[in-house]
Amino acid sequence: MKRHPLLAFFIIAFAITWGFGALFFLFSGQLISAFGEPDLGKPFYRAWFHLAVYGAPAAAFIVIAVTRGMAGIRAY
Repeated sequence: MKRHPLLAFFIIAFAITWGFGALFFLFSGQLISAFGEPDLGKPFYRAWFHLAVYGAPAAAFIVIAVTRGMAGIRAY
């Protein structure tokens, strides 16, 4: 990750964003039976949506933490 931080960022961001989306489609029947129909007014679906949407900033935070340490986090 330290040699190719941009590549690491793209891989992590893609994995977070599309990973949550894929899990939702793969297990939509189980999620609907447990939490009801998808509606962003429901806390579970809102949290799921935000985890997928904020995949890029989370990936940036992870890459900065690994490559630059606490000084990078403070600057970020």
